[in-house]
Amino acid sequence: MQLIKLENIGLSFDQNDWKLFNIDLEIESGSYIGLIGPNGAGKSTLLKVIMGFLKPTEGSIYRAEGLKISYVPQQIGVDLRSNISVKEILLMGLDGTLFQRLKGSLDKQMLEALELVGLSNESLNLQFNLLSGGQKQRVLIARSLISKPNLLLFDEPLSGVDMPSKTKIYELLGEINSNTGVTILFVSHEIESVIKSCKQVLCLNKTIHKGCHPVDFILGESHAERVCKTSCESSKVSIHHHHNN
Repeated sequence: MQLIKLENIGLSFDQNDWKLFNIDLEIESGSYIGLIGPNGAGKSTLLKVIMGFLKPTEGSIYRAEGLKISYVPQQIGVDLRSNISVKEILLMGLDGTLFQRLKGSLDKQMLEALELVGLSNESLNLQFNLLSGGQKQRVLIARSLISKPNLLLFDEPLSGVDMPSKTKIYELLGEINSNTGVTILFVSHEIESVIKSCKQVLCLNKTIHKGCHPVDFILGESHAERVCKTSCESSKVSIHHHHNN
């Protein structure tokens, strides 16, 4: 089932400075996609277009009927130094309508979300700011799951998390994808981890490219940018790197 289809998407705030151009992308249900590219490539911008936060200058977007999208940003947007509980963080994942509909089973929904990310029931009443970096990210993933979305978008959420915890979280997302069928699009600079964890990898540098291999990005952003600018072609079949888990 197709969840998202972008056709010839372009975005510009200034006609001389296109943030995205000629973007053709299809996201199928059950995919686990890694999105990589140099700084300024438009990765976060593309996520905002997919969510509808930014309206493209040109092109068209198809979103499946009833599509639910959850988003895990780089920064959560609240003061995490305050004495906010894990429960309160999880409740941020519900809009008013969904909150009312689930009111009688909220605790059950929250505990199910915590179980999916490997956290115990006791975590619910802990102070969020006292958790480790890896535990915090698991809570934020649980928050994104509580509304039972079809599509999860992650915008480099693992900055400040130690490498062993990052590796476990990448593995966790693979398990969530396999066990629940939720579709995942993950933006990251952890190239080697993305290649190992994702089923498919997408290279972006303002447009989607083929002809470059994700390993180009391991060699450094300047190398990757040069490869994408000089030897890649934009592609309607956007996802070019495949492997079996």
